[in-house]
Amino acid sequence: MALQLKVSNIACEGCAEIITEFIHVIEVEARVDIDVNAKIARVESAAFEESIKQVIVAAGYTVEGYCSGSSSSQKLKFNISGDANKLFYIYSARKKGGVELIYPH
Repeated sequence: MALQLKVSNIACEGCAEIITEFIHVIEVEARVDIDVNAKIARVESAAFEESIKQVIVAAGYTVEGYCSGSSSSQKLKFNISGDANKLFYIYSARKKGGVELIYPH
């Protein structure tokens, strides 16, 4: 599925790298192209659109027009198909709360 998402608080290439890393955690094969100036993330992925949006939010960014339905005290949930150890590392490094890992059985 190809998505084009407006991510209003992308400020630099570092932001683009973080978003790309988070998306690659849920799908290693995803193609991610981020235009920092236009604040647009283009993602080609087999993952569900909801999962892509949730992982961008979990990384600390805002997807324009998207409301996950989560308050700050609720958890974001998405299925992990990539490297869970990498997610723990990124999650820990970014110090973002509210991510519940759901492992495939």
